Amino acid sequence: MKLRVVGTVVCICFLLIFGLGVSQAYDIVWSQQPNVTPLQGYAYSSEITNTVELSAVADDFKLDKIDDIAKIRWWGSYWNPNDGTQDYYPFYYSDHWSDPDTNPPSLVSKFQISIWTDKPAGTGMPRWGYPDTLLASKSYELGTQVTEDNPTTINGPGFTQTVFQYEVDVDQAVDFPGLVLQEDQTYWISIQAEEPVINNLIGEATYQWGWQNCIICPPPTPSNNAVQYGYVRGNGDINWWYELPGEGMAFELEIVPEPSSMVILAAGSMVFLSRKHRRKQRDK
Repeated sequence: MKLRVVGTVVCICFLLIFGLGVSQAYDIVWSQQPNVTPLQGYAYSSEITNTVELSAVADDFKLDKIDDIAKIRWWGSYWNPNDGTQDYYPFYYSDHWSDPDTNPPSLVSKFQISIWTDKPAGTGMPRWGYPDTLLASKSYELGTQVTEDNPTTINGPGFTQTVFQYEVDVDQAVDFPGLVLQEDQTYWISIQAEEPVINNLIGEATYQWGWQNCIICPPPTPSNNAVQYGYVRGNGDINWWYELPGEGMAFELEIVPEPSSMVILAAGSMVFLSRKHRRKQRDK
């Protein structure tokens, strides 16, 4: 009987700690879902070519539970600048990313994901919050590392926009070496599409990729809207991160699940079986 109890406990521990650990999904620790409402769901240009950085969009996040990042998910869409008469490229703010094709144009080759520290609002110029120090950055190949699927179509007055979901598995120790995130600390993430060389921005039929905004965005602080770099607003400084008022970007962060709950469950099972076995022994 004693050997049977010990064997049962060992099996339970193995299944809980190892079996469930393999099959259990990652924990979503930050989630901002895409805005796919007509005339409200917009995409903001965030792109790099082989020769020049056209634009960059970043949004902030804060985690109340920390472990290695295991997956990053985001949403974006393509804007076809050719309306049949002339081409428009690029615009920093395109409210009608009107490409209805659910097959992506195969223009993007990679996505560059970067993590930054926070420059709190009111502590520098410009006065709003924005990314400060670059902590880590990596480019992921589209098609081999990054998936592009689950298209959602937005039908608006006079336009149709297709929003794609992107996802990449992350090995934080390898992909972002030295990155150590802290609980309840504000960070920024930027996601940029890497595209082939574009020699002529005006008059060339090409595509523009944009990061989709989110429908319900929980910013760490009320003043931290998403920001965009690379375009001059009026007489502004091209080197500034410009605020996108009232906007946040659609993305999710997932981490490796904590094994502590499984260990506690296994330990509880051991205690339960042990007490049950002792009661049977006393009854005899």
